[in-house]
Amino acid sequence: MFSATVREVRLPNGDLLWQNLRLEILCGQKVLISGPEGAGKSVLFKTFAGVWPFVDESQVRLTVEDASDVLFVPQRPALPKHCSLREALSYPELDTTYTDTELRAALYEVKLSKLLSSQASEEEKGLGDVKETPQENGLESGLDRKEDWTMRLSPGMQQRLAFGHIILRKPHLVFLDEAVSNVGKDAAVELYATISRHLPARAAIVSISHDVATLQPLHDVHMVITGEGSEKVLAPKRK
Repeated sequence: MFSATVREVRLPNGDLLWQNLRLEILCGQKVLISGPEGAGKSVLFKTFAGVWPFVDESQVRLTVEDASDVLFVPQRPALPKHCSLREALSYPELDTTYTDTELRAALYEVKLSKLLSSQASEEEKGLGDVKETPQENGLESGLDRKEDWTMRLSPGMQQRLAFGHIILRKPHLVFLDEAVSNVGKDAAVELYATISRHLPARAAIVSISHDVATLQPLHDVHMVITGEGSEKVLAPKRK
């Protein structure tokens, strides 16, 4: 489903970060990538996405018909400034892409339906570990509520919002770069379980995380980065 061959990846100052990298992800596979700080994990994802400019001879192949079937989710989700809740949840697609019913359902699934209330909730200032009841899914008109969501929501709540977008978009391949780093461990497990229920059956998930203890059991393969420079290797961890 996904294969990448990269000859060289460098930092802006010219230092070698990756060399002769090969990676293959199968349909339906869940792969966790971990390694020390500064090993170039996030740059690796940017290389796969085609947005890292300091790359020599990179070849990335996706066996998907549409680029919209692939989604990259960074640690800090990008959100438009001062927009409606429906725009924030739909971004980067148009706010007309999904129905109100779909948007409300996604918010409920990631325990953010309190945002539909016209009154600010104390949980918006918290870390994203919130409780939800089915009755809250019926709140009216809140999708048109406009805020600067980057400032209004805690980092954990922003990450929950990004998972809500995953539920809506249903990509066949999703890359998660420390995407649950600001929610609690139980919440992280729950969010992964939630998107797994909503993604297509053969969808693949590739995660970068330092929290191996929490996320390793949720993945089929654990790839570990070892070494530095030309000696750096990304390989499955031996059991």
